[in-house]
Amino acid sequence: MKRFSLTSLRSRLLFLILLAVLPALGLTLYTGLEERRIQEAQVRENTLRLTRLAAGDLVQVIEGARQLLIGLAQLPEVRQGNSSVCSTLFSDLLKQYPHYANLGVIDFNGRLFCSGLAVKETIYLSGSSYLRHALEVHDFSISGYETDPVTRKATIHFGYPVVRDSGVVSRILCKMLTF
Repeated sequence: MKRFSLTSLRSRLLFLILLAVLPALGLTLYTGLEERRIQEAQVRENTLRLTRLAAGDLVQVIEGARQLLIGLAQLPEVRQGNSSVCSTLFSDLLKQYPHYANLGVIDFNGRLFCSGLAVKETIYLSGSSYLRHALEVHDFSISGYETDPVTRKATIHFGYPVVRDSGVVSRILCKMLTF
């Protein structure tokens, strides 16, 4: 009579079980990797969509700032250069537009002479690139992020020239926006 080895039977059974489980393990691993790839693609797609949405909102904010400054540049309170009347107007506007950090007018020498916020000391902004650009091109200009000297907040400044009837720029109208 032939004797069966228990260890060889056990090894064969173990090998058969392993052979049966291995494809399921491989399929589970493949499915997990595929799900991860799909989720990464969805994250990239959602990020791109949100970025486009934010860029669209920013374009609207910039266009709104441009239109507001063009309109304000036509007002007699701004064109005549009466600091107190202009400051009162801008102070009232800031109450209606709380997301604006400040509205102001800068004279030809770079001095902030009209501000919607109370200013204790004389502030000169002639070194700002967006002001120089507005003076050079006689059109709307935008700064990068800057610390506003009045509010001490990180802001983006928008500038628009106030042009006399003779075509000469007399002042720069500016708007500071915080995000």
